[in-house]
Amino acid sequence: ARLMTGSGLFPVLPPDADALRRMIEEPARLAGLYFEEREGRLLSDRILADASKHADLLPLVEYVLRQLHDQRSAQGALTWAVYAELGGVEGALAKRAEEVLSGQPAEVQACLPGVLKKVVTMSETAFGANEGTERFVRQRVDLGTFAAGSPERRLVELLINERLFTASGGIKAGELATATLAHEALLRVWPRARDWAESNRELLRVRARVAARMLESDR
Repeated sequence: ARLMTGSGLFPVLPPDADALRRMIEEPARLAGLYFEEREGRLLSDRILADASKHADLLPLVEYVLRQLHDQRSAQGALTWAVYAELGGVEGALAKRAEEVLSGQPAEVQACLPGVLKKVVTMSETAFGANEGTERFVRQRVDLGTFAAGSPERRLVELLINERLFTASGGIKAGELATATLAHEALLRVWPRARDWAESNRELLRVRARVAARMLESDR
C-alpha cells in the first residue's frame, strides 16, 4: 500500500455490480442484440448474479458472452437455452476446454500434465486480509520450450487457437514468443486442471519458493 502512494499508479479494481451490468448489457444493446426474458427475468440478470460470486469473474463473463453472441438466434436474442447448455458462467469455460482436449488423439491429451507443469505456479498473498493464502497462478514460458512438431507443441498451439492459451511475441528483436493460460480461472473451474494442480500442490509450492530465492540472490 505504501508503494502505491503518489502519482504514476492507477489500481484497476474489480467492477462493482452497476459497472458489471453495463459491461454485460451495453455491448449487446449497441450491437442490436437483446437478452431473452423468462418468467419475468432477463438473462442478463442471471449472468450478473452468477458472475458476482467470483473475484476472477471477468474472463468467465467475457467467454460466456462471446459464446452467447456466436450462438444468438436469427432475431438477435441471447437465449436462456444456450446459457443452460454452456453450463452458466463457470461451466462455459470448463466445458469448452474439455471439448477441445477430448477431441484430440490420446498422445496429445496425455501431454496436458506436462504442459500445465510449465505454465502453472504458486503465489502467496503477502498482505491484506488474505495474507498467507496460497493460490494457483499462471506463468509465461518460452514457446520454444515445447519442441516444434511434438505432441506438447500441438496441444499448446491448439489451446492458443481456441483462446484457452495466449501467446505473445517478443518486443525485442530475437526475443522468443511466450505462452500461458488465457484464463487463470481454468485452474479453478476445469476439473482436469484443478485436479492436477491440487495433486501437485507441494511440487508447485517448492518450485515457486526456489525460484523466489534464486531471484533474490541475483539482485
